[in-house]
Amino acid sequence: MRTIVVKGRIDEDLMERLENRLRDLIEGFREVTATHSSTNVVVEEDVWGALKVLTEEGCEIEAIHVWARKVSSHLSL
Repeated sequence: MRTIVVKGRIDEDLMERLENRLRDLIEGFREVTATHSSTNVVVEEDVWGALKVLTEEGCEIEAIHVWARKVSSHLSL
């Protein structure tokens, strides 16, 4: 499982648009959630495709978390 962290909280319209595009285009898309300071996109497979969609929509990527069984890694951008 991979979580892409988008810098800043995005507005509801963009969140809905992202959800629709990711659901239609990305294999293994799970969800888009927002916290007080960031937005998280969870995918199981096509992280590169999800990154492409996010950058096309003008999102700034803050980090990517990769969860594999009981081991996790973190990449800050």
